[in-house]
Amino acid sequence: MDKILIKNIENKKQWEDFVLSNPEANFLQSWDWGEFHKALNKEIFRTGFYAGNVLVGVMLSVIEPAKRGDT
Repeated sequence: MDKILIKNIENKKQWEDFVLSNPEANFLQSWDWGEFHKALNKEIFRTGFYAGNVLVGVMLSVIEPAKRGDT
């Protein structure tokens, strides 16, 4: 089995093509959902998982600042 390589994805077409090719995916993995969160000044990461040169998975991460405690 190939090792899994992890890289940021900056290409919208590559991202959307992968997401749309997986019927279990929904709008919460879409490129535009990430752009929505960026517009709210949240930090986002679009991560791709590659087996060799083949994209086998993606992950959209949205950093949600959380206030905790009495501060």
